[in-house]
Amino acid sequence: EKIMKNNDSIMWIRIRIEGSLLKITASERQSPPKVILIDDPCNLVAKKDGEIVRVYTSAGTALVQKGDMVKKGDILVKGEQGKEGDEYNVHAKGHVIAKTFYEEIKEVKPYKIDRNRTGEKITNIFINFRGKKIFLKKTMNKFKQYDKIEDNKGPITFETYYEVKENKINLDKDSLVGKVAKELEEKITLNFDKNVIVKDKIIEKNDYKDYIEVRLLIVAEENIAKEAEMEEDMVTEPKEN
Repeated sequence: EKIMKNNDSIMWIRIRIEGSLLKITASERQSPPKVILIDDPCNLVAKKDGEIVRVYTSAGTALVQKGDMVKKGDILVKGEQGKEGDEYNVHAKGHVIAKTFYEEIKEVKPYKIDRNRTGEKITNIFINFRGKKIFLKKTMNKFKQYDKIEDNKGPITFETYYEVKENKINLDKDSLVGKVAKELEEKITLNFDKNVIVKDKIIEKNDYKDYIEVRLLIVAEENIAKEAEMEEDMVTEPKEN
């Protein structure tokens, strides 16, 4: 709540705990779109890149067909009707269904480090006096890897070093890739609305020396058309007979 209060550009924040990690996802507040009145001439343009699958129009002239690749901002349905030389502008209406693509990539280590105490330990005892440690007992720490714990008992501090051995444990790559792919899918589909239909999921895995690269490509179908104002010099009125 404090983060959202201090930052007007954040619309919502989602927080979840995964093991020892605290994952935070934030969504940026979008400016409201400019309202186009129902009688105003307008085009339908692409709100994102895609490959055209189907075009339905009830007003306007379609400029794309199945198989066309379009970029965000391209005009899909022109707000214009009439015979050649006798065209007039209309409020374009329709749906343009396109195949869209969403990709996420993550690098993960194919192993985990298991830390275990060997049972060996050393303990130092000291007193803090004016910011300085006065040792009552001090032993040289020769452990290469260790856990350190301090226990304060009044003015006396017990500083204990526990020797630790680290073992590298290889993980099952197929299970790891599947887990990561699921995380990436959740990330991609988090803001999907009911208009988006997932048609395919493609998972690619690349092995490198110290890590695995997992790439997830989601192929979807959705209506990519949105209304857009026409330039003033393009607006023409129907001719009177």
